[in-house]
Amino acid sequence: MKKTVLVLGAGASCEYGLPTGRQLRDWIIHNAPTSVEPIISSVSQVVFGREDHQGRAWVRQSIEAFTSALQAAATGSIDEFLTYHPNHRDIARLAITRCLLSLEAKAVVEANYEAGFFPTLANGFPHPATGVWPDEISLITFNYDRVAKYVVSSILGARHGQAHAEAVCCAFEQAAVHVYGSFAMGYVFDAQKLRFVPQNRWHGGPSDIAVAEYNESAKGISVIGDDRSSVSPQIGERIRTADRIVFLGFGFDDTNVRVLGLEGGAASLKSGCQVLATGYRLSRRKREQVSGLFPGIYLGGDSTSCAAFVEESGAI
Repeated sequence: MKKTVLVLGAGASCEYGLPTGRQLRDWIIHNAPTSVEPIISSVSQVVFGREDHQGRAWVRQSIEAFTSALQAAATGSIDEFLTYHPNHRDIARLAITRCLLSLEAKAVVEANYEAGFFPTLANGFPHPATGVWPDEISLITFNYDRVAKYVVSSILGARHGQAHAEAVCCAFEQAAVHVYGSFAMGYVFDAQKLRFVPQNRWHGGPSDIAVAEYNESAKGISVIGDDRSSVSPQIGERIRTADRIVFLGFGFDDTNVRVLGLEGGAASLKSGCQVLATGYRLSRRKREQVSGLFPGIYLGGDSTSCAAFVEESGAI
């Protein structure tokens, strides 16, 4: 049985309204001072071990130092930035959560089931509600959001009922390795809407999410500089034994290529392993780098969406 590993990057969720790695970086630079400060002020004691009486001045100074360093750095993503500035990872974790958590909820609740490549992924899942993910497909995710999990599960729940949707959620977790963890905000299947919705009150905006929810969700993710020893062996095993690796919305940052153990390119893979990748928004320099790492790679166009790439390449 041939094994396929799907590697999902931030770009895998772009068709559902979430930002690319660079767009996330830019959002943090321009919005962290006003959007993140209230959260950090409220949870500073929990996250940073500081009492609130030490003042908002310290919070402002910390955010300013973080955003200034991020803007000055010649990096295309927050992950790459934290490789060289690990001292900012606690604030970065909350900034990432502040940007993405509400967008994740909006995507899950309002997702067009006909859009993106997730319907194709759902079509490969077995029925009835066995809760068993296909053995030949596994996932490695670099995106912090859980849009793939809940959209795929909602699609199948709409077709086959709540029990199937919940079984698929569990199976998805068993099949996936989340390199950077994932948010902890809870979702439940709404039998009337036939999709997953946030467990707590949410009406479509960031203000509907309580500060405590941001804090708890931030604890669920890890960033560069955190210990990922628990997932590294699983990643290595999947990469080494794959017959085919499909990169979807993956930016090929040097840091994340190292996380996969692919600094050596094709030499790190099983003989005959086929490599396919979306080229969405990759620079010419990055495309050349990727082609050099993996000679013979099927690389999509720089404006080709994940959905179009999957259709034209037969990647899933």
